[in-house]
Amino acid sequence: MGKATAIIQARMGSTRLPGKIFMPLPMGGQTSVLQQVCRRVSTAAGVEQFIIATTTNPKDDMVEKWAGANNCLSHRGSEGDVLDRFYRTAEKYGADPVIRITADCPCIDGEIISEMLAAYRKSGADYLSNTIERTFPHGLDTEIFSFAALKRAREEASLPSYREHVTPYIYKSGLFNCRSYVNKEATPGEENIRVTLDTREDYTLLSAVYDLLGETFSHKELVSLFKTHGWLGMINENIVQKKVYGSTEEELADALNLLENRGMTVAAAALGQYLKTM
Repeated sequence: MGKATAIIQARMGSTRLPGKIFMPLPMGGQTSVLQQVCRRVSTAAGVEQFIIATTTNPKDDMVEKWAGANNCLSHRGSEGDVLDRFYRTAEKYGADPVIRITADCPCIDGEIISEMLAAYRKSGADYLSNTIERTFPHGLDTEIFSFAALKRAREEASLPSYREHVTPYIYKSGLFNCRSYVNKEATPGEENIRVTLDTREDYTLLSAVYDLLGETFSHKELVSLFKTHGWLGMINENIVQKKVYGSTEEELADALNLLENRGMTVAAAALGQYLKTM
């Protein structure tokens, strides 16, 4: 068994909001999204090290430079093959289990990471996450998996969607013992709260959250804030969360649901007819 390691996936080249990881959040001084992610991950009991996994793209020179200036371990790898980047990072630093965190989640909760790590160790599972069965807000996403599972995924996964992301082969292939970590005290609707950073609307919301709660707040305090200030959820309620699809049929079925939910009945009917022919 290696070191329990949080690997933070970070790069400058976001499609929807380039450079988002260095956007400032309102604190007494100015602090970046990435800085807050690292700070909050560092509070998780049981996590022995954390590493920033960035890319070899020249744009990410500044990510490596930031890591060095802030005494953070880092590794650079493929921009497109994120699965390989994670594997090589984990191998280099002796990570086992691996805790996957993304750098666009500045509300990540160290206590949840700690609880999940303890649950993972008791479970005997290859993979544990709070994302497949969602009972926590978007942006508190944590996945924990063995180095052996990561290595096998890296060797066997061939679909582009399995290489561009780290874990879909593990939880979609049926070859691994995968379990969900469920929030047993979830407040109704909290799974619809979105505190991850993909768009300008998300950034406005996160700035408001940090302005109202300050730097140190828990998952429960975050959910309570949204309950008290219902207008917060309206800021980014129209943003569609990105998903990883295993097939064209799966993606089209999701598109049909989206059209129906938006009241686009003509387009939904046309797509529905097309799906029946597939």
